[in-house]
Amino acid sequence: MRTLLSLTIFCLIGFLLLGGILFTPYFFYKKIIDEGYHSRLVSIIVKKRELLKGKEIGLSKFEQKILESNQDKWKNFHLKNFILPFPVYHPVYNLIPVVMDGKLSKEPGAKFVNNKGIFFGQFFSGEKIALNLPFKNQKLYNLPIFKNYLLKISDKKIARDIFLKDINPFRGKTFSKKTIDRILQGNMYEYVYNLFLLEIRRTVIGKKFEDFYYDSERKLGVVILPKKEGSEYRQIKVFIFNRGYFRTLFVRYDDKKKEGRNLKLRILNALEYKPTNERMAKVIYKKFKDLTFNEQISSKGTVFLFSAWSHLLSNEGFVREMIQFLERSKRNNLVLQELYRYSFKEFGTTFSRREEFLKETQMIKLKRKIEKEEEEFIKTEREREVILPDEKFTDKKEKMKTYLEEAKAEGSNLDEEDEELVVE
Repeated sequence: MRTLLSLTIFCLIGFLLLGGILFTPYFFYKKIIDEGYHSRLVSIIVKKRELLKGKEIGLSKFEQKILESNQDKWKNFHLKNFILPFPVYHPVYNLIPVVMDGKLSKEPGAKFVNNKGIFFGQFFSGEKIALNLPFKNQKLYNLPIFKNYLLKISDKKIARDIFLKDINPFRGKTFSKKTIDRILQGNMYEYVYNLFLLEIRRTVIGKKFEDFYYDSERKLGVVILPKKEGSEYRQIKVFIFNRGYFRTLFVRYDDKKKEGRNLKLRILNALEYKPTNERMAKVIYKKFKDLTFNEQISSKGTVFLFSAWSHLLSNEGFVREMIQFLERSKRNNLVLQELYRYSFKEFGTTFSRREEFLKETQMIKLKRKIEKEEEEFIKTEREREVILPDEKFTDKKEKMKTYLEEAKAEGSNLDEEDEELVVE
């Protein structure tokens, strides 16, 4: 009898010890997530619990039907670092090119409006974000037993899990079979990886967001940003992982209009990362030149030109040709208005052949005047004997200086800002 009692007590103690070993990692992880924890090995506190729940979202049947409709009215184009959908002869959407100042360079974007100028949405490039692994943040990650495990996890899996993995501790009735099964499925390596992932999420996703998810169809991470106070528009930030970096794109759209929601859907469905290459400008421009004249001055020509230009945004000659070609059709006025603004800001002139829209700084006017006079002078002198003019200039700088002095004498203000140009 004593032997049986001793054996029972021994088994019970063994069971409790074994249970403690199996359940301790879970309860320790749950404590860190729920209450925070500070020690020499790890110091973490979760201030925004929305960071814990990742998820996966695919296309619904309804969304698939939307994408299948009007497929012939959309064409994918290479716009600097991304593949994006542009409307071609679309009855609803018109594309208006926009160039924005990025942190390191100018970035192309686009607005989408109807024929009356009603706004549906826009996109523009975001920053490049490095996938930095936080081994320096916690001593726990550098313990050989965990570091070896974490280093075996691929960057692609981490990049996907940032948006997809739910790292919330399982919650249920403490001693229910389902709870015990779920706890036993976990292990200390997985819990350490979850903490590791949480710190990366804080860096990549940031503090200001409403939700995030992983788009399983397109392999994209999507962060839904908070609406700005008084704004009618929703904004999302899209993440594409490529060779250790996230390339990002912002999509802003009117979520109260079906045209805005459908536009967001099309952009996400077509979006791919493809690095820019200046040679692409020549390839795409050649395709533009192969179009018929009517196609060139239509919305189809606009998107080809915009795609080619995106690879050479600082090329003054390209902007001039783009503007002067689009001016051949009055239907391009919405597009031209944005191009005039950009061109005047960057180059000091709108390059317009339409007298009413030609807008230049005084310096550009003087430069053009000198170049025109020189061309006329050379042409005249080729036709007759050279007769030296009264005014003799040793070089262009002296001629420019003379004209500047004349302009100042007449009261012209070379720094005066012109009024905003509006194309009716």
